[in-house]
Amino acid sequence: MKRFVICMLVAASFSAIAGEKGPCTASTQECSADFQKWAKTGTWSGIWADGLFKKGEKVVVNEVAPDSPGAKAGIRVGDVLTSMDGITLSGISQGDFKKHKMGLTPGSVVAYGLYRDGMAKTINVSMIAVPMDMVAKKLGHHILKSHMTEEVAVN
Repeated sequence: MKRFVICMLVAASFSAIAGEKGPCTASTQECSADFQKWAKTGTWSGIWADGLFKKGEKVVVNEVAPDSPGAKAGIRVGDVLTSMDGITLSGISQGDFKKHKMGLTPGSVVAYGLYRDGMAKTINVSMIAVPMDMVAKKLGHHILKSHMTEEVAVN
C-alpha cells in the first residue's frame, strides 16, 4: 500500500514521501538531494492520503497536519479526494501529478474536489513553502524505513 503525501509536491516520486513500503531504489545521497530540492522548490499543504497512483482506488485523506494549510482550509481525515484543480486524482500517474505540482508556488491556491459524508465539496487550500522541520522529519523517516535494515534501525 502506498501512502502519499500530497504535500510534497516536487517530490512525487520519492518512496519516502509516497510512503511506499519496501526498499527505495535510490541511494541515500540521491534521496538527500531530492529532499533538498523539495525544501528549496516545493510547496506544502499538510495533507496525506492513501490510494493515489492506483487505478480504481479512492484517494482517502489519512492525516492532516495540525495548523497546516489543509487543516486551516477544512480538509479532514476520511475525506475522499476526487480532484485537484479539476484534475482527477484516482489513477493519476506520478508524472502527471508531479508536473502539476511543480507549477505551484507558495501562495498558489489548489482547489480540491472531495466527498465528505456523501456530499461533494470543493475546498481551496493555499500552498506554503515546505517547513524545514517537515523536510527533516520525512527525510529521517525515509532513511530509517527504506535504507536501513531493522537491525540497524533498532540499534
